[in-house]
Order: sequence, then C-alpha cells, then structure tokens
Amino acid sequence: MNGQLSCEGPEGKTSLLWEKAPGPGFRMRPDSDLQPKVNPKDIKDAMLY
Repeated sequence: MNGQLSCEGPEGKTSLLWEKAPGPGFRMRPDSDLQPKVNPKDIKDAMLY
C-alpha cells in the first residue's frame, strides 16, 4: 500500500472494538468551532486597505 498504514487487520476487520457503536457525529468538530472568530472588516482596517 505504498507505505501507508491500513485501518484493517489481517482478516479484513477493523481493530475498533466498541461495546456500543458511537452515535452520529462522533468526534466531529463542534458548531462553535465553525463560527468566525474575527471580523474581516477589522482585519481590513488594521491592514490599511
């Protein structure tokens, strides 16, 4: 596989052994991280555009 690690084991099974599968959105970025953190107009003013 061109030196890449595979997520499947030798029998074609993944090594993730969950007692119960996680729900939808598991390990997804929270919506608060997607909100803009700066105002583009402030950046424009600071860079003297």
